[in-house]
Amino acid sequence: MKVLVYVRKEPLLTFYNNLAGFISDNDFYSISEFRNTGNSWLGKFLYSNDKKVIFDEEEAKNIYYRCRFLRANSFDFSYNLINKMATGIQEIINQYEPKIILAPIIDNYTLDILERLAKKNQIPYISFCGHFFPGYSRITSRGEYNYYPRIVNEQEIDEVSTAILKKSYKPQFHENLKVSLIDRYILFIREFMKKNFYFKIMRIVEQDRNNYHYNTYSNDSFIKEIKKFIGNPNKYFTKVEDIGYADNNIYLPLHLTPEATVDYWCDNYMYGAMYEKSISNIIKNSTRDAIFLIKEHPAMYMLRNKDFYEFLLSYRNVKLIHPLESSNALLDKTNIVFTENGSVGVEALVRNKLVLSNSSNYYDRFHPNIHRRNLVSADDMKISVKNYDNKLFIRDILQGNIKGRLYNNKSILKSEVSLIYKQIKFYY
Repeated sequence: MKVLVYVRKEPLLTFYNNLAGFISDNDFYSISEFRNTGNSWLGKFLYSNDKKVIFDEEEAKNIYYRCRFLRANSFDFSYNLINKMATGIQEIINQYEPKIILAPIIDNYTLDILERLAKKNQIPYISFCGHFFPGYSRITSRGEYNYYPRIVNEQEIDEVSTAILKKSYKPQFHENLKVSLIDRYILFIREFMKKNFYFKIMRIVEQDRNNYHYNTYSNDSFIKEIKKFIGNPNKYFTKVEDIGYADNNIYLPLHLTPEATVDYWCDNYMYGAMYEKSISNIIKNSTRDAIFLIKEHPAMYMLRNKDFYEFLLSYRNVKLIHPLESSNALLDKTNIVFTENGSVGVEALVRNKLVLSNSSNYYDRFHPNIHRRNLVSADDMKISVKNYDNKLFIRDILQGNIKGRLYNNKSILKSEVSLIYKQIKFYY
């Protein structure tokens, strides 16, 4: 069975090559945006004159606004790259004729194009990611739910239910997150060196000026980046213990941005492209009766522009919650959560809270207390929470998960590799 696999540099190269070989008995062809990494270097298509209009302007805009590299450039420039890359990938598909396309979770325009062409050519495209349930992963490409044919037993349901209802519970992908002040300063220095030296050198050395990875960084000026670290970063935030319970409290968790869950999992492609403005519009257009408890994402500690915080706090019905505060403790202060597709929505539902979501997500079909909304109206705040057996909800989510811890980062080889490989092969 022929598998077309998208690979990156180590350690992802080893992980996905081994996975492709395990599934296909080594009958696979690898493609990569990095030179000398896969069987075919995709970057060569960006500098070729061979180009067909594979995506019309409307679909190209969808691709353009979801990718942080493309949207940092003009649409005309990016539209040219989109169609050149699409022409090259389609050529590879025509020549190799894969039965399956295997790739990491979609997080840039090349993978976005690859998945769209897979659909056009009726080829199964599968990627997967870690899940916030401890010890599980999920088969998905754009955050959608995929049914996995296995038996979910009562012991699994009880173990997961017990784990996520604990006061000390943290999502699996936050377990080793470092967010101290010193960690943030180290991160800033590292990113500054990458942006201003390493990436520029690599674009020259690799003769690949349009490589997505060598052009992906914050577009803020150096002065604006420095301002994030000047002054007391905690002055904008309130502690959970200083918040009282109220019927009109709305818990709104912020996302890490840019990130695949915002750029590629949300229905509206402009949501991730204009994330902070989108959040501001939710507050601006919602009922003034609502008190928004907006909790910053832990990984965004000291990385968000302070102007955004100051703008939010200009509204009297907004309180910013410190990113290192407990999400579970904050859920005790409200009966309503406004989210997109993050883990807080599930955590709220199993605690019998009302969830309003401005995007479809993989769990909204499984619970009666989640409703699609673009803002919070006075009527929304009066919606009654229905009784529902949350064990059924947990079971349905687990039916879309596979067993095995997966790290979607440089620690990917520390994942439960053999367990994941066997289940992915069975799924294929």
